Amino acid sequence: MKKAITRFLAVVFLLMVAIVGYFVSDYFGIFATKKNIMSDRDYYHVSGERVGLFYNFNQQSTAAIYRDGVVYLPFSWVQSTLSNFYWSDDQKVMLVAQPTSMARIGLKDKDKTGKPAFIIENETKYLSLNIITQYADVRIDDFSGDEIRHINIFDNWGDYQTATIERETKMYTKEAVTADQVRKLEPGEKVRLLDYYSDDEYASKKLKWVKVATDDNHTGYVKKSFLSALEVASDLSTNDMPKYTSIHLDKPIVLGWHQVTVQAANGGFDEAIKDTKGLNVISPTWFALSDNDGNYKSYESEEYVQKAHAQGIQVWALVDNFNTNVNSEILLAKSAARDKIISGMIKSAKKYKFDGINVDFEQIRQNAKPHYIEFIRELSIACRKNNLVLSVDVPNYADYNAFYSRKDLAKIVDYVVNMGYDEHTNGTSMGSVSSIGYVKKGLERTLKEVPAEKLINGVPFYTRIWTKKNGETTSKAIGISDAKAWITQNNVDLTWDDKLGQYYGEIKTDDTKQAIWMEEEKSLGLKVDLIKEKNLAGVGCWKLGFEPSSVWDVIDRVSQ
Repeated sequence: MKKAITRFLAVVFLLMVAIVGYFVSDYFGIFATKKNIMSDRDYYHVSGERVGLFYNFNQQSTAAIYRDGVVYLPFSWVQSTLSNFYWSDDQKVMLVAQPTSMARIGLKDKDKTGKPAFIIENETKYLSLNIITQYADVRIDDFSGDEIRHINIFDNWGDYQTATIERETKMYTKEAVTADQVRKLEPGEKVRLLDYYSDDEYASKKLKWVKVATDDNHTGYVKKSFLSALEVASDLSTNDMPKYTSIHLDKPIVLGWHQVTVQAANGGFDEAIKDTKGLNVISPTWFALSDNDGNYKSYESEEYVQKAHAQGIQVWALVDNFNTNVNSEILLAKSAARDKIISGMIKSAKKYKFDGINVDFEQIRQNAKPHYIEFIRELSIACRKNNLVLSVDVPNYADYNAFYSRKDLAKIVDYVVNMGYDEHTNGTSMGSVSSIGYVKKGLERTLKEVPAEKLINGVPFYTRIWTKKNGETTSKAIGISDAKAWITQNNVDLTWDDKLGQYYGEIKTDDTKQAIWMEEEKSLGLKVDLIKEKNLAGVGCWKLGFEPSSVWDVIDRVSQ
């Protein structure tokens, strides 16, 4: 019996030690561990002429090189991270886009100090930091003169939060006191928070750790309980860089896409707009790329533009890459092909006097990203010089299409159009084309990269009839008018789904199920409300001719 009591008391004692240890560690920021503070060599992972590289205080997986008093950065990192540098393989030069001009820098050129613009190390190109500061709106926190060299490249201008260390503690590599210790933090020391918190988020008991940066370019995690209340500061650029200008309509945009696939289809202009309300931009699908050399089919019409202008409607000619003979990665990597497309469309704009260009390149793969962004940069220069509105269509935001680099696009174009549809399409499971949650999530993610005044949300004037038979699921896109007729003809009972913001209906036979998530006035109204709630630039409608006239009473609310 005494042995049992002794064991029980021992267990209680150990539990009390663990509890006390937990609270002591929370207060003092220490733990029973033998770990020492990391050396700078271990923290920055560099030595000799290697330079630790940080971007907006986040440590990068690659390193720079210090050579003859100059820091050189891996060009592959520069191109993928900074917004206006591009290596043209076919020209063997670097292209640096500015708002109205293009700089060309070759491997044998010099930077502004007379040092090589590039060095080659193990067949890898490295670009002089002097070139970067000449052409990019960045600040360099430069510690390349230290024994352990490191730099931070910063371009995240705007407000940020700071806090003061209240008690001595440590900064850790992870959110745990057992993690490697980066640095000691002294009482009174200011740190910069790398995330931005609302008052409620910062006060939440769920927030235990905060990622911070110090003035000497150390980044890591500290327990929130060691930080004072937050203060707000601002980083404002003092660089004298060329400014990107944008064209903005003085009222909300109501855009309708008009599908034109043959010249004669331009004659359908009057029919396409006859029931519209508030329409102030029409985008006919006039340019269709046809191969990987920059050739395209075109269906411009001067009469079409004249009719639109007479109605107070701008014309933004659309260019697409839908032809199966087009491989966007191959096409856009060719400087001659990019030039041919751009010069051809600018020539047409001057001849036919349309007002803008709408780029609808879909199914872009990640490998094509740098070439795609470079094409848009070069097109933006031409549009800016010729006073043309430039808009680009991007898919509704998702992890798999984040590489569309909406932040970079927003800097150089006038409008970004979020295609808030194709949530479910051919090849996917049954489901809605455009549920309200899908659209809202996509817009909220996009708004972190694109200013609201530059963002247009595209809505569908179509839905899909899904058919499941013999274990196979297929679907057919159908306009709202035809979908309503199908529902009536088949006596489909519709039920409103609050979560999806749509009506759902289905019909079944012995071996077949057909289903529809209906797009109509009520569901479109929710999307219009979202556009107004987020103060977006306007709405885009795919496509004219799919809709009953009653839809326009809803769409017109955008401009009210």
